[in-house]
Amino acid sequence: MRKLRFWRVKATLSGSFCALSVFLLSLIVFAGLLLWKSSRAQVAVADEGLDLMEKVIRDVDEISREIERFGLHSCSRTALTHLRKLTSINPVLSDIGLYFDDRLACTTIAGRFSKPRLDPPTDFLSYEYGSNVWTDRSIRSLGVQVGGIAARIDNRLFMMKPLFLGRRSSMSFDWQLIHFYPGSDQSFHADGMRGLADGVRPTPLRLTSKSLYIQRCDSWSHYCVAVDRDYQDILRSNGLISGLGGAAASLLGCLAFIVRRRSFMRQLGPVHRTRAALRAWTFECHYQPLIDLTDDGVVGCEALARLSDEHGMLSPGEFIPVIHELGWEDSFTRQMLEQAVADIRTMRLDRSPFKLAVNIFPANLNSQFVDFVVSCLDRLPEGVVLNLEITEDATISEAAYQEAIQRLSSHGVEISLDDFGTGYCTLGRLDTVGVDTLKVDRSLISTLTPDSCQQSLTAYVPKLAQQAGVAVVAEGIEGPDSLAAVKSLGMHYAQGFYFGRPMNVSGFQELLDRDVYR
Repeated sequence: MRKLRFWRVKATLSGSFCALSVFLLSLIVFAGLLLWKSSRAQVAVADEGLDLMEKVIRDVDEISREIERFGLHSCSRTALTHLRKLTSINPVLSDIGLYFDDRLACTTIAGRFSKPRLDPPTDFLSYEYGSNVWTDRSIRSLGVQVGGIAARIDNRLFMMKPLFLGRRSSMSFDWQLIHFYPGSDQSFHADGMRGLADGVRPTPLRLTSKSLYIQRCDSWSHYCVAVDRDYQDILRSNGLISGLGGAAASLLGCLAFIVRRRSFMRQLGPVHRTRAALRAWTFECHYQPLIDLTDDGVVGCEALARLSDEHGMLSPGEFIPVIHELGWEDSFTRQMLEQAVADIRTMRLDRSPFKLAVNIFPANLNSQFVDFVVSCLDRLPEGVVLNLEITEDATISEAAYQEAIQRLSSHGVEISLDDFGTGYCTLGRLDTVGVDTLKVDRSLISTLTPDSCQQSLTAYVPKLAQQAGVAVVAEGIEGPDSLAAVKSLGMHYAQGFYFGRPMNVSGFQELLDRDVYR
């Protein structure tokens, strides 16, 4: 309480020295910076949409050539299996269908229809192919439903995954995707908020009476993306509304609040707490069991960082982004690995080999870190295999990273690709990433049941992973139904709360001593 009172006094004194003229000048500059920042974010969202549509067009062309080359013109099991493989490795398409006698006969997700279906009314014709396009077409069969933008090209139907533009941004936007014909002012709504776009001409930046408006167009794909953000939202999200009172008393109160808040966050926020934990190394290693699905035995564990200080628990979702953004990955990962090696030396392990999994960042894949990992291997007990887990990242296949992975593998270190299915990597790139194990994200596992698993795209992961010589771990097993489902799919290992939550060293040793799952 004394510290809190001191911080309040300090904040109030600091704010009292600010002059009204400085505040007004800062307000003008800050408002301009906010508009500039928002415009850059809106341009990024528009470019993201145009890039996606360009990729859709290129992927549709490539898949169409693939269909022609292999003669996939029927709804046979072989044809649908091949089409499902094409869909599972494509990041932008959700479903592919085939037509016979001008009726939709089957799709990769719904399978063969008992009665071929006529197309609903078309929303517009695309300029590239003169094909029918639907902005929100839904297909349902046997409890499976797929919906979204769809296009019919010749005797094939292609359905896109939802766009979700701006999902990587913390800001909220309104956006619209439109399709246009060259040399014409006519445009057609494709996705997003109807009526938002203003014609088909690019608009670098326009300040309207209520919002900041930007529109970007691509003459190759013939699509435009309009992005609009309300001024009130810009001000509200940056805390400016409190500063617009304009009076001297309100000014002092606002500045005192800002300084106090910054001081408070500096002392109690994730950045300060994470920095303090790294300096004193107050992180704890908790261990979650890895289960071999062939005999339900505990064959390893994953070391997970936990942080608890005088202010309470700080979740990994709070301190991991801080470590990544501030460039503390190397220090954190080295100390986690040191702690995990020290803990595993104290455990009584009856099974060999026993896998010790430690999460690392892609930024750790450099020669100095590899040397450090190699130095730790001599301290591992006999029969313990070190497994380094890397989250999916667009740069994971770069040459420098691949060289580090090859060096680690040459020393017997296994590499796992974590959270597969949520990031950049696809099944088609497994042979270039160079990993030993694929950890399928819980979002693809938690809803599986023995009755539904064979119809899901997840069913093709272990089959294609086997072709690449990669083991598969199912994450997020929370009940007997999902366990039975992943066993029926032929996955090798599993993790999840059904087997045990992350626990400290003594708790994990008790689990090993009980030998519950074998």
